[in-house]
Amino acid sequence: MDRNKAILGAVLGVLILFILVNILSKPDAYQGDFKDYYWKSYTYSQGLDPYDIANIKKVMFKKGGEARSVFKERMSNLAHLAYAPFVFEFFSVFTFFEYDDAQKIYLLMRILALLVLLYTWFNLILPLDRIQLNWHYLLNGLVVLLFIMFAWRSAIYTDFRVGNVSVFEQMFLWLGIYFFLGKRYNLFAIFVVLASLIKIVPIVFLGLSACLWFDRENRKQATVSILVGVSGFIFYHLLNYLSNPQTYTTYFFAVINMVDESRGVINPSLMSLLKDFCEWGVGFFSMDIDYNRYANGLFLVCVAGLSIPFFLVLLKRKLYRDHLELVMFTSFYIAAILPRLKNYSFILLVLPAIYFIAGRKHAGVKVFLSILVMGHFFSPYYSYFLLLFIFLFWAREIYLKPAKV
Repeated sequence: MDRNKAILGAVLGVLILFILVNILSKPDAYQGDFKDYYWKSYTYSQGLDPYDIANIKKVMFKKGGEARSVFKERMSNLAHLAYAPFVFEFFSVFTFFEYDDAQKIYLLMRILALLVLLYTWFNLILPLDRIQLNWHYLLNGLVVLLFIMFAWRSAIYTDFRVGNVSVFEQMFLWLGIYFFLGKRYNLFAIFVVLASLIKIVPIVFLGLSACLWFDRENRKQATVSILVGVSGFIFYHLLNYLSNPQTYTTYFFAVINMVDESRGVINPSLMSLLKDFCEWGVGFFSMDIDYNRYANGLFLVCVAGLSIPFFLVLLKRKLYRDHLELVMFTSFYIAAILPRLKNYSFILLVLPAIYFIAGRKHAGVKVFLSILVMGHFFSPYYSYFLLLFIFLFWAREIYLKPAKV
């Protein structure tokens, strides 16, 4: 078993080497999101409002021709990127280096975060010897490796290619989930807050503690955990506000008014799907109305509808008694109702998909589902349709199980 782990580790090393060589061979073509982080942080370090595109333009044009071309390439992204001021305070550290050196340091940090994430997944939460995708241990490990490389339209590689921070976000989130599974709920809440320092969305995973509130044995701990998490989240944003009220106010309204028109393969989320559907419907029937209004209404209806099976299995089948299945199933539920879910954010579902498929009884079903998760088929919304199918199928399966006592 140790030898097989070593072989799998060597193959993972080759994967990481591939990422390094592939991205560093074309530094200008990859890690576009890091360009946004770098230049917005550089603007912030100059004492200017990083949410004002005019300030970013002024700073980048002063830096010369290469920065000017980057501004023209990334102008739309630079205008819409809205992270809390402290995020740019942190990324300002990279601006002590020239961009070429900074992106290499950033890439190495992300490789390290990926290794921590994989260790958390396959050593702390779901060890390889508990994943039964194939009867032979080594083949089983290689199938897991294929998931890492290709699951959800190669979500992990996509994150590295675009240079997003999702791998850091997922690292903190799954470390928190490890503590949740060990019933160390306050540490879980702290790591969820850490996962939410850059993007707000991971804070919704405090809902796992809220699910435990229905279990009398864990109700007090769950309540304290929620208070710890909410207090930490509010405290972080309060510090952001007090450090620079004007800049934070700009950030706040930028988040409120955020418009993300990327849809389909790039953002296969529920809201994107509904917007595309409503836009098509308005055009097909030649209606002179704002399709967004209908999309927003349908979104609320869909969230309510998808919440019904989730709470049915949570309460009727006492899913909160099985922490591991609660985590994996809830991950699909959250992904199904999020209004925005970029393609690289599907890293969230890599381990839950492995857990779900490993739980199938028939080898043929495992193979079929594995191909679906690692495939790139049909619609631009293929990933969303697949996660929705798995969520609803899984909900039905749990509901039909005997109730836990």
